[in-house]
Amino acid sequence: MKRVIIVSLILFSISFVVGAQENYPRIIQMKVIEGLRFVYCQQMKSPADMLLVKLHHKSGFCRVINLDDSLVEAKEVFPPDYMDMSEVSVEIAIDSVADIVWIKKKEFQTLKLKNSENPFKKLKSRFQNDTMESLQMQISQLFKNMSLLDYQNRMQAKYPGLLMVKKYGKGFPTILMESKSLFPFIVYPEEARMNGTQGAVALAFVITKNGDLDDEIHVIDYLGDGCTEAIIVGLKEMARQVKINNMTFENDIYYDGSYYFQLD
Repeated sequence: MKRVIIVSLILFSISFVVGAQENYPRIIQMKVIEGLRFVYCQQMKSPADMLLVKLHHKSGFCRVINLDDSLVEAKEVFPPDYMDMSEVSVEIAIDSVADIVWIKKKEFQTLKLKNSENPFKKLKSRFQNDTMESLQMQISQLFKNMSLLDYQNRMQAKYPGLLMVKKYGKGFPTILMESKSLFPFIVYPEEARMNGTQGAVALAFVITKNGDLDDEIHVIDYLGDGCTEAIIVGLKEMARQVKINNMTFENDIYYDGSYYFQLD
């Protein structure tokens, strides 16, 4: 099951590499609409299910009554009870839908809404669905790419002629072993060792011609138990050593990439 999701995410990423940079919001919206149509079709097969939508311009939710090519017929729902809804239905432009909530008994699924943001007290857990989980991963990656592009644009405006070294999402990450790090300034956090934490941290940063590390370090993929912070501490120490040794570069340098913490 998970292998299918991962393969679909890889194929999705490849298909949008070219020409997607300036259109991330629209691609995300297309993914939301894809999810909306999928769940609506599933609901037709299981009438006991419920489909709610969250709108871009409103804080509340609406229950979907009908769906066509461009419009959603829906009734407003009043949390914390998703059964408490308006008697009057309204028509909503499909592009106004920011997220969906698919309800099966007392379980739910969404595309973007985090568990902590769920306003419905009766919905305690998520059910598994490969299509929804694949869309969640795709949308999450699109948001990461969009945020990274914004960071890149800010750094290029700040440092004209910035040399761009882009490694994120390309090839294998740099492996940081528990017992022997390839980078002497990066230490495997003790809390991560004790908790058995492994995984990837992805960062983007700029080091100037004079060896200064720009104050804004962009975290793309976060890993807990001090792992992300350990990378940042290591980068700052690297920059300090560059300054101590009076090293300089021909260009200001932008770099992004992944680092994988791996226990022995």
